[in-house]
Amino acid sequence: MATVTASLRLQPLSSLSSSSSPPPSSRPLYLKFNTSHRENLRYLSSLGVIPQNPRLAPAVDNLPHILSAVNFLKSNGISDEDFPRLVIYTD
Repeated sequence: MATVTASLRLQPLSSLSSSSSPPPSSRPLYLKFNTSHRENLRYLSSLGVIPQNPRLAPAVDNLPHILSAVNFLKSNGISDEDFPRLVIYTD
């Protein structure tokens, strides 16, 4: 089953105190969780990247590659509204 890792940035507790000492590490803390295959399909379908018909969904092995491409495009400024214009379905 393919999974995608999402993250949530947390601020270290030491940075919330009023002391002037620097935090022990400069790396941010993250909570990571895996999304289910069904959630990934729903997300890609909502973007218009894959057809809404579940019978036409991509193979489980292809899903991580598609999600990686979507995340790459989003990190380079492509918005959710742009995806339907970029996608061409092939049978």
